[in-house]
Amino acid sequence: MKINITEKGDGTFGLFFDGEEIPLSAQDLKTLLVQITQLLAPDPAIAREADARNQRFLGCVKEASDVDVQLFIQAADHDDVVVLLKAAETDSAVEEKLYKNMSDVSRKIFVEDRDFRFKEAVPKSQIASAFERLNRVADDVRSKGRTDL
Repeated sequence: MKINITEKGDGTFGLFFDGEEIPLSAQDLKTLLVQITQLLAPDPAIAREADARNQRFLGCVKEASDVDVQLFIQAADHDDVVVLLKAAETDSAVEEKLYKNMSDVSRKIFVEDRDFRFKEAVPKSQIASAFERLNRVADDVRSKGRTDL
């Protein structure tokens, strides 16, 4: 398999697998690098730092206003919210905060997706990448002045 990556000059990169190009932003490339690094050379310090960062994020969700949580859930990718809900199972206050800010229909869909996709534990690499994207969504929504999350 031939793998190559090139910088396109506009802040994007082209990742090539056997001639097939996958366009990536700089942030996507950083996320990919973190995931590959964690898979190939897991460092306990990196894992502890990621866990601490994820716990801080869950704490921010817990302390956020209901309106902020609603805006965040609407802006975030469905699959990332499913991972967030799975991660929140260990913190009943965060889990309750998320569920009470969803409609009954949304809550049912998210719970069914979570239960179907994650009968077992969520792989750490999937949690890390989902939380990375969720943090970017929170930063983006905050930068637009729509939330304090």
